[in-house]
Amino acid sequence: MSAAAASSASAAPAPAEPAASTAPAPGDGDDGCDHKMPISPDEIAVYRYTPEGGALSLIVKHGNWGCAPKDSDGAPFETVGKETYIPMDQAAYITVTDPIVESTENQPMGVQEFLDWLDAHPDRGLVFKYHLGADGAIDRLEEEFTP
Repeated sequence: MSAAAASSASAAPAPAEPAASTAPAPGDGDDGCDHKMPISPDEIAVYRYTPEGGALSLIVKHGNWGCAPKDSDGAPFETVGKETYIPMDQAAYITVTDPIVESTENQPMGVQEFLDWLDAHPDRGLVFKYHLGADGAIDRLEEEFTP
């Protein structure tokens, strides 16, 4: 693991700077959406993982749920900032939904099975709620179902 990656993995990543506002231009009307929502403290978009240096880390982006267009079923998770690394416990409790498994209810999945799925489907950016253990590594990862 590079020094920069090791530094990022040793502490919980700081929230990234918010992206430029996508608020409507004057005269476009108010869409009723708060475009300056804070970054979610316990949700991340997971892209890949790295086992460099013998430690497992997820490669993620922080963000928050954006505003849903009037004709949509749900709001998108809007990521901000650069990808960061968060260490993950090899014995983490993981639950997943569609598209990883064919279910709208969270199903338990082993860490290695999850890593194999990430290898086969990199850069999907699926949203997970996470919890850090006392050692600063993810000990619980629960996929957020998005239709």
